[in-house]
Amino acid sequence: MRTRTLGFGRIELIVGIACLIIVVVVAVMVLRASHPDSVWHEGDVVNMRGIHQTMLISAHDHNGRLPTPSHLVAGNGT
Repeated sequence: MRTRTLGFGRIELIVGIACLIIVVVVAVMVLRASHPDSVWHEGDVVNMRGIHQTMLISAHDHNGRLPTPSHLVAGNGT
């Protein structure tokens, strides 16, 4: 009869290393995306500029009133 030894088996070790690699890759991606010179940051800036311009156009069409959720629901978006 075989006795069990304490410690990690091969499969457990491989699964642990794979989980560690996944965590490190996700952390590196998040840190790179948060850098001000990253491509993701530039895309966010462009999107925010578009949202701001859209809100200003809407305010111009509605006597200077910026769109708010209650304004949009009450007026059905018009």
